[in-house]
Amino acid sequence: GTTLVTALAVGSLWMLLVGHQRSAGGLLALAGVLFGTACLGAPSLVLVLPAVPTLWLLLLSPAGSRRRLLREVLLVGVGLAVPLAVSTALNLHAGGRLSPFSVNGGINFFIGNGPGADGRFHIPDGVSDTPLELVTTSIAEASRRAGRELSPGQASSFWFRAAMTHV
Repeated sequence: GTTLVTALAVGSLWMLLVGHQRSAGGLLALAGVLFGTACLGAPSLVLVLPAVPTLWLLLLSPAGSRRRLLREVLLVGVGLAVPLAVSTALNLHAGGRLSPFSVNGGINFFIGNGPGADGRFHIPDGVSDTPLELVTTSIAEASRRAGRELSPGQASSFWFRAAMTHV
């Protein structure tokens, strides 16, 4: 998990810098693909997205080259959109959710930030700690706590909101 996301993010930054130095559109698009894939593994990286093109334009743009940098930002954006679009299509097909992120985001956020979270893996009562059962049991437990049947997306939102009351 974390090792792969870190490798993807570092690879993305490296491709970004090399692509910029060489004016290589393919490397810039690949930087976007790598970062988009990293975002799927760590959705909180999406929060960084608005800062990247802004800083890029401010730090790397000498006078007169803004057109080139805008082109580069667009190439990275196109690359970034590819894994997010593929994941969104798969989630829509599998569960009817129009979101690039899987339904385990809410429970993962709760595990790391909810009541009893102390930096170690702390699973809530009623949820299995085995990877194959974590999502299904978290949906069932969220439904039980909510007093009604929840869809996978609703259960993820339930866990996220529950954690936010303790953050």
